[in-house]
Amino acid sequence: MSTTIDPSALTRVLDMAGGDRSFVVEIIDEYLADSSALVASLRETTGEQLRRAAHSLKSTSASVGAVRLAELCAQVERAGADPVVVGEAEREHAAVRAALEEQRGAFS
Repeated sequence: MSTTIDPSALTRVLDMAGGDRSFVVEIIDEYLADSSALVASLRETTGEQLRRAAHSLKSTSASVGAVRLAELCAQVERAGADPVVVGEAEREHAAVRAALEEQRGAFS
């Protein structure tokens, strides 16, 4: 498993789902479907919309084990859209997507 994703996070989701692997796949699929728009919002919005997008992406990223991305989103949530941090978040998100797509296969 990639170091981009905390290996224990998806295991915790699996445990909470009573071993239902299809539920983990659903969580991954939902993250993959929704996270790109949230990342785009980090660059395209300001003020409260920016904070909401950063908060949502922080929470969902943490739930799938994307710890570094969650940390970057917390920085955006606190300080606003620093272009350097947003760029790091975009790059980290690409790595997270690739890692989750790989993991999706392991749970299918």
